[in-house]
Amino acid sequence: MLNQLLGQESRINKSKLFFRYLVSYIIILLIPLLIFGLLIYYNFFKVLETELNVSNKNMLLHLQENLDNRLIELNKIAYQIYSNPLLTAYNMKIETPLNAKEGITELKKYITGNNFPYEVFVYYQELDRVYSSSVTYSIPEFLQNFHYSAWSREQFYQDMRSLNKPNMTKPAEIVSIFQQEVPIITYLVPSPGLSRVSKVTVFFMIKEDTLTNMLKYSNGDVILLNESQQVITSSRNSGYSKSDNLQALIRQNQVSGSVQWDGVKLLTTFLKSTNTGWKYMILLPEQEAMKQLNDTKFLFVMAFFFILLTATGVIAYTMRLNYNPLRNLKAFAENKTGRLLSNDNEIEVLHYTFDHIFKMKDELYDKVQNNYWPVKEFLLSNVLQGNFANMEECNEEGKEIGFVFNHSLCHVAIFLFAEHAINEQADRMKLITLLEQHLPEGIEGYGKTSEKNGTLIFVYAHSEVEDQDVMKLYFSNLHAWLNETYGLQTTIGVGNSYSQVSWISKSYIEASTAVDYRLIKGRNNVIYFSDISPEHTLQYNYPVQEMKALETSVIEGNMDIINKLLESLYQLINTSGMPLFEARCLCFDMINTVIKSICLVDKKHFQLKKDYPDIMSLAVFETIDELWTMVQTIITELCSRMKDGEQSDSQDLHDQLMAYIQSHYANNQFSVQAMASHFGMSQSHLSYLFKSMRDSTISDYINYLRIEKAKQLLVQTDEPLTTIVLQIGYSDVSSFVRKFKNTVGTTPGAFRKTGIAK
Repeated sequence: MLNQLLGQESRINKSKLFFRYLVSYIIILLIPLLIFGLLIYYNFFKVLETELNVSNKNMLLHLQENLDNRLIELNKIAYQIYSNPLLTAYNMKIETPLNAKEGITELKKYITGNNFPYEVFVYYQELDRVYSSSVTYSIPEFLQNFHYSAWSREQFYQDMRSLNKPNMTKPAEIVSIFQQEVPIITYLVPSPGLSRVSKVTVFFMIKEDTLTNMLKYSNGDVILLNESQQVITSSRNSGYSKSDNLQALIRQNQVSGSVQWDGVKLLTTFLKSTNTGWKYMILLPEQEAMKQLNDTKFLFVMAFFFILLTATGVIAYTMRLNYNPLRNLKAFAENKTGRLLSNDNEIEVLHYTFDHIFKMKDELYDKVQNNYWPVKEFLLSNVLQGNFANMEECNEEGKEIGFVFNHSLCHVAIFLFAEHAINEQADRMKLITLLEQHLPEGIEGYGKTSEKNGTLIFVYAHSEVEDQDVMKLYFSNLHAWLNETYGLQTTIGVGNSYSQVSWISKSYIEASTAVDYRLIKGRNNVIYFSDISPEHTLQYNYPVQEMKALETSVIEGNMDIINKLLESLYQLINTSGMPLFEARCLCFDMINTVIKSICLVDKKHFQLKKDYPDIMSLAVFETIDELWTMVQTIITELCSRMKDGEQSDSQDLHDQLMAYIQSHYANNQFSVQAMASHFGMSQSHLSYLFKSMRDSTISDYINYLRIEKAKQLLVQTDEPLTTIVLQIGYSDVSSFVRKFKNTVGTTPGAFRKTGIAK
């Protein structure tokens, strides 16, 4: 029960932290979203509103331009009629019927192919007759056949005889044309009156449908007014054109705006043509005009809330995913610290955990510092004994305590003090620390104590050969400082610099030899191995051939030759008067040669059970016999172990070699080197092992398998020789035929015939 309560309380705390951050993230999301949303909402939709008004105005301009062009075209027709000599009053008299008929035909030409006017008429006051494109009428006949509901005979005469304006447009009215009612708009163009005595008036009948089709506008009612501000027609006949409010609206003469009309808000756009005097007006209900805009606003608001809800969901989901590691981290911290932190939120738990980690780190650092000396001395011992393959391996082991070499050239220096000068281990460690802290720039050095004679052993590293002069100056100043400051009579032996880690061991032997030469050079001096007089160095020829023979014998596993070579090298050391330090160096080379040869033979199965060579032991032997006994024991043990390993694995290795050859002999890319690499041994050692196992070379055995396979294929199949050659690992037919004949004694073709016959 208690655990359940603790778990519930923990979940509540988790929820509090979770929802606290969730709300804060949503607020962070909402602030810029609202700002940008409102800016876009008001600015964008204001632009859309303006664009709507501009669109209405552009539409009116288009209508105006279209109708102006049509009316200008009618005006041109009228002026052409007035100027046509065939259409004069004199020519159109009834007394001259041929001329009148010719004039009617001429009228017909003006409207042929023009679908805008329904009909064209010419009134001749002198003749008191009306001519159309098909027939002539007296006034009573015209008014009877074209009966206007609001154009009486008197009004007809008044308009025809007194018209002095450029043009006049009669609003649409119902006209009974041959007893068929048609809404007609009449457009009158008076005679210029400059070249005629008689009055002539041209007028056109235009069907109302023709104009309303041109005025159609999807969202509103387009009203067309004539030059006298009378309603000619409207596109929708919505009733606005017949309302008393229209004239008041026309008098306002606003280009665009809005008005209340019978409780309905209308958007208005007004335009007047300078060519015809006609006026164009759009009356558009705001609700209808703004429908698309309002729909867009609605979609925008919906999109805003959708984005907000989606982003909130994504934030909640990602926070939940991100929260799980935090929760697991809290559980992990509680498990590792052994403290139940249910009343703390995750941040406080992490704070406590990090504080705990840093405390443990400090404790660990103190422990490392306490173990610094043993670890450093252990690593230095491994460096001196050549147990690291390269400097990177050494640095990887020592980086935790700061034991790192960044330079490539290394050498060893040994500090030997006068007897009883510095006996305490603590004093020697302090001195090592002091020497490590006062090194020239670009020089690295680490020191350890020797358990046997109390000497200090330092390994120094530098990057350039030229730095050796800096090192010599350093050792000279260091020697003077130890003498003058601490009164320490010190003999310093310095070995040569080497770039390979494995040769640091040799530098140690050289430094040890340099210290031994204090009996010749004098105590309390800095002695460089490179400065030892030639008469004290090599008085014999280095046994190069013997070392090569030793390497070959180890690879071949020939213990008899190995023993003979060891005896020969022993005699060389004994009879040449070789100094002890040179014997140490030669023994070091011999052991290294044996180890290198064994590794070449079989890297997979050979591992050292102990560190070879033991450089410390080599450096302290004082007689040739003692030194040689140790070296002979080491080499014999190494060779014996390799031989035992070979014998125990001989049968398994034989089976593996045969299996490899059976799998690869038919491959024309087969090579002994590739086979040796596969088994992790040298080519020479592989050849030696195979010869000892099969009493045959690998090449001869491969050739044998290929010839046998060829015999089988020649007898048992009908495949051509070129195909068989490729199947058995040869790439050249002629070389195969030559090899086959040398081995079998006949050609492949003859062998096939003989084998089939048998």
